[in-house]
Amino acid sequence: MHQRLHSPAAILLLLLLTPVWGCKLGPNYKRPALETPTDWRWKTAEPQDHLPHDGWWNVFEDSNLDTLQKEAAANNLDLKAALARVEQARATARIERSYFYPSLTANPSFVRYRTSGHSPSPVPFPVPSFTQQQWTLPFDLSYELDLWGRVGRSFESTRELALGAVAAREAILLTLQADVAANYFSLQSVTREIDLLDQAIGLRNEAVDIFNKRLQAGIGSEFEVQRGKTEAASAQAQSEAARRRRAELINALALLCGKAP
Repeated sequence: MHQRLHSPAAILLLLLLTPVWGCKLGPNYKRPALETPTDWRWKTAEPQDHLPHDGWWNVFEDSNLDTLQKEAAANNLDLKAALARVEQARATARIERSYFYPSLTANPSFVRYRTSGHSPSPVPFPVPSFTQQQWTLPFDLSYELDLWGRVGRSFESTRELALGAVAAREAILLTLQADVAANYFSLQSVTREIDLLDQAIGLRNEAVDIFNKRLQAGIGSEFEVQRGKTEAASAQAQSEAARRRRAELINALALLCGKAP
């Protein structure tokens, strides 16, 4: 067991330094004052990071959207990375807080051995073999006095970094939820647009057939036939563009939900 002894001179020096224990490195942080024009409508910022952000999409009463939001919250890679950064910052803050307390280091050991009955002996008779056990329990107790506030300032810094990581994670979560909802409703809109374009293509193809029959009967013109074909081709091109857009939205939703496109 190790013990630390203090000489009278060291104790006297410690007593002399006692009044400065409350000192800290640097002043406390104060938010700077902002000067704004008197005619400007100014509202003081009120952070709401502590409020829950889940469930706001329930007003749409869409079970498919609710499923996508749950999958995104569970599997999105950016959100998982943000959560890992939060855990890392909290672990760092816990390490810094531990410096406020004494540290105890122990290194116990146990040895068990048996002696030989044939080893040389200084006595004229043989020494029988025997078993020996040996326990060792050394430990070291240390404590750092935070005379100048280094430990306190370091802990304050890591604590604020942890709070910032939590706020960043909540911001990423809210952005993720908004992106999922926006892409989902865009997908619904494009799907509806494709249905309407398919109906328009069918109607325009029927119109082309009618124009051909009118031309064959001698009561129509080639111009209206070609115009009908142009309108049908334009609707077909719009339908193909909408289908590509729908595929892009499906892939975007898959990525947001942590799945392969």
